[in-house]
Amino acid sequence: MNDIRKEKTEKNTEAGAGTKCGGECGWLHYLAKIEDLAEKKSKIYSRLFFNAALAQDMERLAVSHAQGKKALLTLAKKEEA
Repeated sequence: MNDIRKEKTEKNTEAGAGTKCGGECGWLHYLAKIEDLAEKKSKIYSRLFFNAALAQDMERLAVSHAQGKKALLTLAKKEEA
């Protein structure tokens, strides 16, 4: 199990989203991808909750994940340069 997870992580790190950057940049792109998935999930949950307070919290969480993704991609761009 751990070998499979390690192999997937190495593939994502090596990929680096097709850029000229090294492993650090690949990790930044990998983390940005995770932030993107968390943002999408939070948006979906915000639409499904009947409790208005929970729905607003999930919408705020989605915005937070979007900001995190943007920051990670900005860092990755700086690493590429």
